[in-house]
Amino acid sequence: GALWSDEARFGAMLRVELAVARAQVPRGMIPADAFAVIAERARIDVARIAEIERTTDHDVIAFVSQVAESVGAEGRYLHLGLTSSDVVDTGLALQLRAAGDLLLLRVVDTLDEPGEAGSVIFAFAVGRSGARTTSSAAPSALITRQIQVSHEAVLLPQHSPLTA
Repeated sequence: GALWSDEARFGAMLRVELAVARAQVPRGMIPADAFAVIAERARIDVARIAEIERTTDHDVIAFVSQVAESVGAEGRYLHLGLTSSDVVDTGLALQLRAAGDLLLLRVVDTLDEPGEAGSVIFAFAVGRSGARTTSSAAPSALITRQIQVSHEAVLLPQHSPLTA
């Protein structure tokens, strides 16, 4: 649904652009005051992106142009050192991560639902080669903890600029 909408796609791409711009400030590539303006003003307008894309025939050029319009003069600092693939692929990775999070939460919710008397729940722990079999709520806690560990330590560390 909404996770795969154009709004979500361009929102993820904007997160990538902002994370890169934020990382470029201490490197002297973007002035801090310019980044502050970018972070405050950057907005997505899917209709405007579509309008620009009809002229450019390039989704990322249309996206960057629209975001730059929303920012103003400081928009010239957007997309520095990036390729279209950098933004599209990393944005897609963020969407996939969000989709995975939703799926894992549904697994946990399902495990938390009471089963029929005598039923057995097979709970596969993320990142583990074995499976646990039980009819109690214990797998939910195990999977929840494993999800938390995997999410923080493997998929995207908390200190990553993309978690902002």
